[in-house]
Amino acid sequence: MIRGTPYGSAGRAIVRHVSDPHLHRSPYGRPDQESWQRPGTRGPAQPPQPGPHGGRPDGGRRPPPWTPPGSDTGPKRRNPLGLAALAISSVGAVLACLPVVRPVGWLLLPVGFVLGFFALFGTNRKLGAALSALGITLAGTSVAAVVGVLTVDNTFTVSFREGFVNGYSVTSGRGSPATAAIRDPAPTRSPEPAAGPGSRAQPFAIGRTLTFDEWDVTIESIDLDGTAAIMDSKYSVDPPDPGMRYALITASSTYRGDGSARAQHIHLDFVTDSGVVHSWSDKHVMLQNPRHGGTELYTGGTHMGHGVIQIPQDEGGLLRVSDMQGDPMYFVAPG
Repeated sequence: MIRGTPYGSAGRAIVRHVSDPHLHRSPYGRPDQESWQRPGTRGPAQPPQPGPHGGRPDGGRRPPPWTPPGSDTGPKRRNPLGLAALAISSVGAVLACLPVVRPVGWLLLPVGFVLGFFALFGTNRKLGAALSALGITLAGTSVAAVVGVLTVDNTFTVSFREGFVNGYSVTSGRGSPATAAIRDPAPTRSPEPAAGPGSRAQPFAIGRTLTFDEWDVTIESIDLDGTAAIMDSKYSVDPPDPGMRYALITASSTYRGDGSARAQHIHLDFVTDSGVVHSWSDKHVMLQNPRHGGTELYTGGTHMGHGVIQIPQDEGGLLRVSDMQGDPMYFVAPG
């Protein structure tokens, strides 16, 4: 008993010292324990509750990462400047194609382009509206330019074309088109003949050939009520002024000079019974081809075309035909 007691007690004490879990317990718990199970650690005191559908407590989604203000990595925001540019460009493109409000559209198109350009540089902004504004501006400008050329104002087009043609004399016998001389100012018309065939007292009938220095002109017809026929044109034609109407004249011209020229040197005017002269240049009207004086002719060439003069609604008169020199001057009575 004496031999076994000390050794037996010591053995039991050693075993108890080694096997007792309370002797070497870590103040932070076991490594396999969760943070909420470990004493002395930071974290929730209770286990996290499951999600509404039994999944992860956060619902299986993680919040987006935090981004500092002004950073371009966050979600894109609306671009008010781009939206304004898109609206202005769209309205400008539509108005630029309409005859009456065309100037307003041409003013809005560059404004929309500038706003769309600056809208591209917004910080963390959506660029779709700005890019659309730039595209609509460019496309609208192209379409409006084509529409403007097709429906250009008659007065400007005819004035420019006829002023250019009448201002230069292009004949191969007097110089090439590159060295054409500018025409002198129109001389004062000579007094009309008081009597004789072709005068105002004895006008020629329709179909008579009128002879000038380099031209033979024949008046084929004179329609004093040609408003309906003139308005039925592929071009945009303005109606006659109040109390006025359009007279439609058809004439054929044959060139007998050197080189080439146009019959626009032949002037068509209308003299009313009360003595008032109405010129073809008082109100320009764009007619469908063929147009009098619009075709270049060489020696012996003949062309038939139309001319328009605005005349009073309730007054007759005579057609006066002359060249740019004003002499001779012939009068033709309507049929």
